[in-house]
Amino acid sequence: MTQPGTQAAQIAEDSAPEVPLSDGDDVEAALEAALEADFEGVGEEEAPGVAPAPPPGVVAGLGGAEVAIGAIDLSQMTKQQRAELNTHVVSMLDGVELDRYEAFRRSSLKKPMQRVMHIVTGVNPKPQDKSLIALASVAKSFVGQLVETARMLAAGKGEEGPLQPMHIHAAYQQLIAQGKVEGLPKKQRRFL
Repeated sequence: MTQPGTQAAQIAEDSAPEVPLSDGDDVEAALEAALEADFEGVGEEEAPGVAPAPPPGVVAGLGGAEVAIGAIDLSQMTKQQRAELNTHVVSMLDGVELDRYEAFRRSSLKKPMQRVMHIVTGVNPKPQDKSLIALASVAKSFVGQLVETARMLAAGKGEEGPLQPMHIHAAYQQLIAQGKVEGLPKKQRRFL
């Protein structure tokens, strides 16, 4: 059996694009600097005519969007820096989380989504069809969000072990309540 850190580095390395390493790029130092952001000036009184300061822990980002202090702007990072950050984050996962991450990376919903598209449209899509790839990625993202929410609900109740159908149902109901999933009337629902 391999060590979790080695396994995590291998997973992140496999998913990272090959980009030559440039000198002076220290992602770990950048991550630590971002996490130890300075709150200097937060809460001080504003001069007249100056827009009010954002809430503590938030700064103004591009286009007026608010960004949490300590958040890392991935759009400003090179591919190599993102790969190193991914490696660092994956190396911080414990054994159970790493196993879950590996299972998520290996999972594919392409064939089930191909069947769904065939049923809905009446046309059998080819595996390389872009609409099939998009549908499968959205479905995988939804399943990931559903499982993550179910895990949080189970942990909130103090329950450990595999997820039960009641956890998945409660997570689905919570996502509907949060507006992240469009709810259907009970008569139209096939599941949950």
